Amino acid sequence: MAQTYHPFDAGAGANIVEAQWRAMARHWVHGGSGVLATELNKLSTIGDSTGMQVKVDTGRAWVAGHFYENDAQLTLAISSNASGNPRIDRVVIRADFTANTIAATVITGTPAASPVAPAITQSTSVWDIPLAQVA
Repeated sequence: MAQTYHPFDAGAGANIVEAQWRAMARHWVHGGSGVLATELNKLSTIGDSTGMQVKVDTGRAWVAGHFYENDAQLTLAISSNASGNPRIDRVVIRADFTANTIAATVITGTPAASPVAPAITQSTSVWDIPLAQVA
């Protein structure tokens, strides 16, 4: 079994990559991922009666070892549903490790007579932190 260690200024532990930082950072908070409950407005999600949109307030989160911060209220569009059946969407903070991005986004659900919220993804390429469901 190999031993690894990092970060250091020089030597074997000096040149670490994103995956190694992520592996370390997952241990910096209990549970590894989630909204920081005492920071700013806790990424509160607000329904908006002016149209098909939802607002995500300010806040910070750990997302699979990566830090996320939103310092201004965001407005996210909710796509229209002309199917005649109800639908549940999900608002998440999504880390895309392929694109190296983290952003608030809406996962559109599937219309159905008895709809269910779409699943969140937590894999090696995408990691979602759920914030809210929108009916």
